[in-house]
Amino acid sequence: MITELQKLQRAKTFMDKLAEGLDPVTGEELPNDSVLNNVKLSRCFSYVADVLRRVIENGGSVGRKGRQLSIDTEKIKDYAFSDVPIGIIVFLKGVSQAAGSAAQIPATLVTGWLEEIGLLEKRQKADGKTARVPTSKGLDAGILLEERTGLNGAYQAVLYSPKAQKFILDNLGSLVNKWNEEHAEPLADTKSRAES
Repeated sequence: MITELQKLQRAKTFMDKLAEGLDPVTGEELPNDSVLNNVKLSRCFSYVADVLRRVIENGGSVGRKGRQLSIDTEKIKDYAFSDVPIGIIVFLKGVSQAAGSAAQIPATLVTGWLEEIGLLEKRQKADGKTARVPTSKGLDAGILLEERTGLNGAYQAVLYSPKAQKFILDNLGSLVNKWNEEHAEPLADTKSRAES
């Protein structure tokens, strides 16, 4: 019996051949007047083949849904916190390096959770965009807002003190588990939903 992954590999082979102007069944060159031998369709076939390649490389999972995170909580137990407040991306990059993890934990995973528990909130900025900023509870937890100037002018940076870094680190294992539960979606589940 042919597996879903094998079906994907076969579909990718067909798309590759169509993108090259070849009949996927016979391997012969498509006639010039064939609707399948069109430059725009060829680009589309090539794009679909690339998407299928990524799905195959992802073990049959679609998009980011199949991306699993892992964090060795033992390795990060003795993580050396920054003495000065730092941004969330810098903090998570350091944690990932300390854990020996190839994949960095998404900042949105942490900031979304901090928003859920009331330490951050979304506020509309003067330019109409929204940004997550610390609430009074967040300020008490060591999340700071600092005025900075960059290439595009003044902006507010959200920084995490050692106290806030420790709080995040203490909860990182359960956050990663939550992410994996929410983002693990095998292709078979996607297929059954599409059929219903």
